[in-house]
Amino acid sequence: MNIVPRGERGEMIISGPGVSKGYFNLPELTEQKFLPNPFSDLPGDTIYKTGDAVVIRENGFIDFQGRIDDQIKLRGYRIELGEIESRLNQLQNISSAAVCVKEDSNGQGQLVGYAVIKNDASFDENETRKELAKFLAPYMVPIAIVQMKEMPRMPSGKIDRKKLPIPESFSQHEKNEDIKIDTEASVEDKLIQTLQWVFPGKDINLKHDFFTDLGGHSLLAATLVSHLRQKAGIPYASLKDIYENRPLSAYAECLKNKHEQEPIKQEPFQRVSTFQYYACNAAQTVSLMAVFALFSIQIFFPYLSYYYFQINGYGTTYALLSAVLLYTLIPPVYSIIILLTKWLIIGKIKEGDYPLWGWYYFRWWLWKTIKRLMPSEFIVETPLYPKYLRLLGVKVHPSAQLSLLPIAAEDLVTIDENVTTSSGCSIDNASVENGILKIRKVHIKAHAYLGSSAIVCGETTIEEFGELQDLSCLNEGKTIGFGEIWDGSPAEKLRTKSAEEVEIPTLVSAKKRNKYSLLYACSLFFFPLLIVLPLAPTLYTLYYLDDRSSDYSFYYLWQAPILSTVYILLFIGVVSIITRLLQCNMKPGVYPVYSFIYYRKWIKDQIFNLSLTIVHPLFASIYISKFYRMMGAKVGKNSEISTASDVSHNLLEIGEGSFIADAVILGEHDIRNQKLILAKTKIGNNSFVGNSGLIPQGYELGDNMLIGVLSKAPTEEQLENSSEKDWFGSPPIGLPSRQKSDSFKDSLTYNPPVRLQLARAIVEGIRIILPQTIIIICSVLFIAYTSNYLEGKILYLLVFAPFYYLGIVALPSFFLTVLLKWILVGKYKKTEMPMYSLKVWLSEGITTIYEALPVIFFLDFLRGTMWLPFFMRFLGVKIGKRVWLNTTDITEYDMVSIGDEAMLNEDCGPQTHLFEDRIMKVGGVKIGSQTTIHSRTIILYDTEIGNNVHIDALSLVMKGEALSDNTSWHGSPLRGK
Repeated sequence: MNIVPRGERGEMIISGPGVSKGYFNLPELTEQKFLPNPFSDLPGDTIYKTGDAVVIRENGFIDFQGRIDDQIKLRGYRIELGEIESRLNQLQNISSAAVCVKEDSNGQGQLVGYAVIKNDASFDENETRKELAKFLAPYMVPIAIVQMKEMPRMPSGKIDRKKLPIPESFSQHEKNEDIKIDTEASVEDKLIQTLQWVFPGKDINLKHDFFTDLGGHSLLAATLVSHLRQKAGIPYASLKDIYENRPLSAYAECLKNKHEQEPIKQEPFQRVSTFQYYACNAAQTVSLMAVFALFSIQIFFPYLSYYYFQINGYGTTYALLSAVLLYTLIPPVYSIIILLTKWLIIGKIKEGDYPLWGWYYFRWWLWKTIKRLMPSEFIVETPLYPKYLRLLGVKVHPSAQLSLLPIAAEDLVTIDENVTTSSGCSIDNASVENGILKIRKVHIKAHAYLGSSAIVCGETTIEEFGELQDLSCLNEGKTIGFGEIWDGSPAEKLRTKSAEEVEIPTLVSAKKRNKYSLLYACSLFFFPLLIVLPLAPTLYTLYYLDDRSSDYSFYYLWQAPILSTVYILLFIGVVSIITRLLQCNMKPGVYPVYSFIYYRKWIKDQIFNLSLTIVHPLFASIYISKFYRMMGAKVGKNSEISTASDVSHNLLEIGEGSFIADAVILGEHDIRNQKLILAKTKIGNNSFVGNSGLIPQGYELGDNMLIGVLSKAPTEEQLENSSEKDWFGSPPIGLPSRQKSDSFKDSLTYNPPVRLQLARAIVEGIRIILPQTIIIICSVLFIAYTSNYLEGKILYLLVFAPFYYLGIVALPSFFLTVLLKWILVGKYKKTEMPMYSLKVWLSEGITTIYEALPVIFFLDFLRGTMWLPFFMRFLGVKIGKRVWLNTTDITEYDMVSIGDEAMLNEDCGPQTHLFEDRIMKVGGVKIGSQTTIHSRTIILYDTEIGNNVHIDALSLVMKGEALSDNTSWHGSPLRGK
């Protein structure tokens, strides 16, 4: 308790000889209100807390502002009930007023006003709400105002809020009562009937605004849309349309237009025979043995070499050099193996439709699985990458400037001169839907540009100078015309470039490009050193301890956590120092791509991307802000950062109390016409950027802003024309009101005490060390049991390697994760937990271990087989028969249910939790049978997707949504096709 300066708001206290010892016969209240005087400059031994909110002005006058205990928190907003009551009392026809929070029939807390009307005065609830809306923020306007004859009062004369009645409208419908809507009525009548269920007892007409007039928010909007789809027979009602079509008359017109459109016919599901299904999986199982053999050699051969040179007396120096040399040689050798395998297995990929689990599908799957062994990320954004893609079958011009670009069917992609792609882009021209593998062509013509996280689907063309902006999806069959700029998911034409914007740029010569190719090729030797050199003390210590132990005695492995800690600290230190050196004098500006500045930036980015893998458990922990600061970023107090990528640390500033979630693109550098563009990016205080969100370079996100999941920041024009703080979707839409979390104290969310920060640091420290410890233990065991094959038995090593790998590394790491999940977390259930609680730390710990161990070393290779669903069931995922999974992005496993023969394409995922307002909310996701979810689509919690539903790539299913059977959807946020 501190005395606030004059001019600041606080609680009034009274001291001096006139203060009594307490209330008569009320010891508990006395203990709360009458306290020992802690202030030496105030008279008397006791102070009395009045509960009055006041401001003492400079002239000594006291400005009374209501009651401190009248302040509540509702949906994340701090609300002064006294302020609302004051405004109600100022209305001409009201003699007395009160405001409190009551629970409605949906189980949600709502602001309710109560008014005693003056004699002979009339009362109109909606008009009263409108009057209040002129002076109060939308979230402060009561959703209902009840007319009272008189107010219930306590003996002291104060209004007794506990005795204020629940509005009749709140009890018109029982919770979970079956909703009845006339499906034969007009669209307008259906909408009104549904709204009357969402806002029972209200006088609703189509002139009303859902948010400002009715008091709706994001969760109520999702509730309305779900009822319209499932109960009112309007299957293509969407959340986006509610936000974009206001008032309700505009929304009704939008629904009518959709109702008149012919629905897209769903293609029938194609099922192969049981024999073909099991024959394909048998072939996949055998092939996986070869894949695991290659993967184990790729990981452990350098360490086997180190061990071999040590035991044969060559010394530590030669042993370390041999490990580094093998680390350096493995990528080119594996590149040759992978390329030969591609042409032997599938040859030139052909356009067409092929049965899932068929022969052609098996060949395509095997090629994609073996391709995962190639660490191509180290050559992206260099002249080497187009050369590599040409070897894979892509028809790509040498001048193309490409970031890491996953391509589903390489031979069917043409990339012309000076095409630029940003990070996170994908060419999704092969996907599985309705039991069919569909493979299509894509052509990206000269000088085209793809923004960050853009997806280009099959059977599409981007003409010369065409542009697909950040977080946009070009859906199947679409064409971006000459010089056109398309934006959003699904992408739509924004504008056409001016004549100046489509002038042909001057590009560097092939000779200069080849010189830089040589420089980048030589630089590739640096990255293995970055991995191995910090590991040298650990390797030497393990050999030293093993050399002094009897054969197959591993008692010394109790020291593995210590060695893990040393390696992690050394790696972080080396990365931080090198990053700082590389960023020296790297200022905002425009630089040639073929320059030393760009070369330094490229090395720095590769190092950071490497750290996302090597020290992955460090991210989304209490330590990550310190790591960012070590690399040059400015990060405020109590800010949280997860796995944000493509960060220019020296040009990044994050304010206090902000939250950056998983897979956010945060201020990525831009490249246009072989020019590197750098600018500063700033995130304000207490702002939130959701999973897979995007903040462009040079952007300044203000204080208390929210950018939703799979959403991008609003443009300057949008901010100028809107007062909204919350934005979601691509293109972004402002939320007039969203449901906020308010059920926990600030000490458990934004402002934790030191003891909780320390407790979290300990738990997360263990979480960071544990995966690396397991890797060290598994490596020692693998090397110990396979080293005998180095003496003239290399062929035996190749044959038995997959069995050793599965038995020592893959399966133990997976089942350890399963065991830890069931012991530490148990069965996930629908819940809410504050960030600073043990349950959250343990849940996040399990997710981190899952991503750092079984996903990397085992599960990723099982994509597209029967084995991935099989093993995911051990974690608690409810998966039906013949489910095709091409994603491992599942976390709260028990909360996910997937129906028979559902198809989940690459990196899509049910997101069963969100950290809203620093409260971890966990809910379920149900996906129906024979439903297709395309690449990078995110399904938020508390959603239910029906049978035979089709959702296009880069779509966002909002929380609380329910999608009817046999429907097709696309977009972020989702809307009907």
